Amino acid sequence: MSTTSTTATYTLSRGEAATSVTVTERGSGRPVLLLHGGAGPQSVSAFAGRLAAATHTRVITPTHPGFGGTARPDSLDSVAELAALYIGLLDELDVVDVTLVGNSFGGWIAAQMALTGSPRVARMVLLNATGIDVPDHPVADVSTRTLPEILQLSFHNAAPFLPSTTLPPNAQAIAAANMTALNVYSGARGTDTGLRARLHDVSASTLVVWGASDRIADISIGQAWADAIPNTAFRLLPDTGHLPHVETPEQVITAIADFLTACPAWEHDYTANTTAAPMDVWTALRDLYTGSSRSDTGDHIEIHGPFAVGTRLTVTPDGADFAVDCVITELLDGHIYAYRSEFNGLYLTSRHTLTELPSGGTQINHHSEIAGPGAEVTGPRLGARITEDRAQTMHDLTAAATRLGRVL
Repeated sequence: MSTTSTTATYTLSRGEAATSVTVTERGSGRPVLLLHGGAGPQSVSAFAGRLAAATHTRVITPTHPGFGGTARPDSLDSVAELAALYIGLLDELDVVDVTLVGNSFGGWIAAQMALTGSPRVARMVLLNATGIDVPDHPVADVSTRTLPEILQLSFHNAAPFLPSTTLPPNAQAIAAANMTALNVYSGARGTDTGLRARLHDVSASTLVVWGASDRIADISIGQAWADAIPNTAFRLLPDTGHLPHVETPEQVITAIADFLTACPAWEHDYTANTTAAPMDVWTALRDLYTGSSRSDTGDHIEIHGPFAVGTRLTVTPDGADFAVDCVITELLDGHIYAYRSEFNGLYLTSRHTLTELPSGGTQINHHSEIAGPGAEVTGPRLGARITEDRAQTMHDLTAAATRLGRVL
């Protein structure tokens, strides 16, 4: 489903000063304020439309003054000032229950907005956010690097994103102006030394999403964000770097969609230990969910594409005359596998986590949850049916893993 976009310019007061902000909107529904990073507004434009269509949200994307060829008043010279400006934008638009989504420097702005305590802000998603100090893990200095060098640091696989020709003079001028504005807002250090200590005051529910291959800001920085903010979940994305919404947008959309439908009305965990090695369990799990094998008491599964995030599955419960469409939402080879389905307006998420035991065996945790309108009534009843054969299917999985180990 495509969405149309509209662009408007708002003049926002800041004390005695006023600033013009260009804002593009896509979609309708729950408001999302999408904040771009140093890569500029064009880095989020395609993603904004996809996010609006996939999550049925109203995605509001401002261009930070000084970026994209826009003017920046001299008095607008810090992240705190920029955050205050965007709180004013939310007031101007009169939106509530807002989800902030910020990439890189945009994540820093989002965190500063959340610290204002504005009642308009309900949730926050940080995508490879910069702005906090983490000892021995500095953010890469991109101010003196060439564009190809920056892109190599920014992507898991930079090849598809490297320009085939030299940027035209106008584009080069805008890129240089973007870098100048970024340096002004970020300051000489490129971080806020006191920000990390203040994050305990953030009350908005938060999701930290991190590209595992980020060489601009490594995983330790993402974990530091998650540790510093209360009520925060951390989600690591494989095969993606500093700009996950550009490189693997479906992974990011899935993570955000899951976050927006969080607070499940029903949850269930089942844990089992096996002497089988983690990779044997992983292979057995992969075979089961690609349809290569089937548990005697389990569901029939048909996969429509590669075993990868975003691939659709058709699951027919054992003995049932109906099928459910699912999509793989998380996959970290040898460690995590999750899929999500929508059924009568409810969202069912199943997640397997494999942890190696000191003995060399594996602990398997299967987590199921149901969320969505009416889930508080339907969830417990439906969940009981879903999990009634969990012990047997877990036994079948561990038995298959053990057989694999013996064969190898």
